[in-house]
Amino acid sequence: MMDLEYKCFNQVGSENDEKKYQTYLYRIAEQKEPSEYLRIEVGCWQNNQFTATSIINGLLINYNSSSSYNSQLSSQTIIQCPREFTGWDIIKTFETENYTLALCQQNNNLYLVGHEKQQHEAFIAAQVITNNDTLILATDDNGLFIEISNNQLKITLNDEVIAQETILNNNQETNAETLSDYQNASGLGGPSSVNNELREDAKQKESLFPEIDETFQPWFEFKEKLAQDSGLTFGIDYNFLYQNLSQSAGLDEASGGMFRVFGNWNLLGRNTDSPGSVVFKVENRHIFPKIAPQNLGFETGYVGLTGTQFGDFGWGVTNLYWQQKFNNGKISFVIGKVDPTDYVGIYGLTNPVTHFQNLAFLTDPSIAVPNQGLGIAVGAMLSDNIYFITGFSDANGEPTRDGFDTFFDDAEYFKHIELGYTSSFERRYFDNIHLTAWHIDEREKAQVPDSWGVAFSASWFIDDQWIPFLRMGYSEGDAALNERNISIGLGRYFSRNGDLLGVGLSWGKPATDGLENQVTSEAFYRIQMSQNWAITPSVQVIFDPALNPEKDVIAVFGIRSRLNF
Repeated sequence: MMDLEYKCFNQVGSENDEKKYQTYLYRIAEQKEPSEYLRIEVGCWQNNQFTATSIINGLLINYNSSSSYNSQLSSQTIIQCPREFTGWDIIKTFETENYTLALCQQNNNLYLVGHEKQQHEAFIAAQVITNNDTLILATDDNGLFIEISNNQLKITLNDEVIAQETILNNNQETNAETLSDYQNASGLGGPSSVNNELREDAKQKESLFPEIDETFQPWFEFKEKLAQDSGLTFGIDYNFLYQNLSQSAGLDEASGGMFRVFGNWNLLGRNTDSPGSVVFKVENRHIFPKIAPQNLGFETGYVGLTGTQFGDFGWGVTNLYWQQKFNNGKISFVIGKVDPTDYVGIYGLTNPVTHFQNLAFLTDPSIAVPNQGLGIAVGAMLSDNIYFITGFSDANGEPTRDGFDTFFDDAEYFKHIELGYTSSFERRYFDNIHLTAWHIDEREKAQVPDSWGVAFSASWFIDDQWIPFLRMGYSEGDAALNERNISIGLGRYFSRNGDLLGVGLSWGKPATDGLENQVTSEAFYRIQMSQNWAITPSVQVIFDPALNPEKDVIAVFGIRSRLNF
């Protein structure tokens, strides 16, 4: 061993104790045939290479000569992180024919570590830059790039592919495990799109009442089996909102609910990089007398929506379209009955059932986005970081009608185009800077003139906890609520992305001539009571409501509950 110590450190003595602790490792040597004797290599890591190997013969206890080759592979699975990652936790392991790898985590830091099984020539310690349910990307300082996706491992060194192999043990779960097999993110949509709501709902979250989770576990096992057997993934939720005004010229409180059934049925190209799916969402939006939360702000003279989406149209179809992806969703299109708010001007906090409630912090009020109707949209990643979205939809869309008459006979459309920058495709609505331009035709029956505008948005997910944002918009015409709008704010995630704090401040100039500017603020805290139940208290403060110049400050107190299963 002294010879080994000298080869590793060019010296022998106690001064090497710390180095030995940090760098001495052992591994099972290559063994062509199973045997009760085991060859163990002892060495050290130098410049990402395993060097100075000494061979020690060992004896396997309770050796069974009938063991299969798969059991030999399992014996090589990494069971703890290397010495240089002491104190880190393994959250997932991967094996291919020639590689064994593990994902090591400490706080918010992730590294992909491992080595070749046979020759052990290349030790891997690459920092993870992307990690989600379907894709892991990692890189080191020496030009090594690793991608794990679609059950495949791909290793590139200085842009040259050196390995491309199938993952053999893809049944391992991570700390980001899901309750059911709902892991396909939409190629276009933001947080409120069907696919991404399914995916977010399925993530494991810390729970204050785990017994509730245990009760629903058989239901999620059923959903997972259904998804695996038929390609149908779906969710059901009920959302309730109560709001109360500190003062009002009319009604001072409102409450309403939304019952929704939504899903994605993968009918073509399952388990390929080009799946085709039917996406659907059926809703019942109702109120508990006397007014919908969506309209409560107007009771006090506020030009805006304090309870976005909590309206009263009864039953309606808000999504029913075909979604086709190519290249793992990096190119995709949707056609059918769409909700433009799913993919126009999105960022990481745009879902009104899980994030902010005021329209000023959701879809920009300077954009005249219509209701759900027939339409089409196309999106593509132009490079690793630049994306492009464009499309059009019925300017007179309504969820309670099929929309063929207004789409084809009235032929009045909302058009949009967006160019954006993101850190990676997988984080496109968390790390996102974009510019959106839009135009809406004159709506003759509604007597609304044609309008157009531009909007800018910048948000970035820092340490997977903080998401600051800045959003600005400008419009010409009377179709949008605001002529100009500026919003800033911050989101803070807690407890493995369960609890969420959000604060925002917005200034807006109404599009109607003669109205004064108004300022809106909102703060909310989403409490994850159980895996599938959240309660969100909130307060909104409106300064100088445009239609009520006699009032300086009005507060809107709210409580929201969401149960999904």
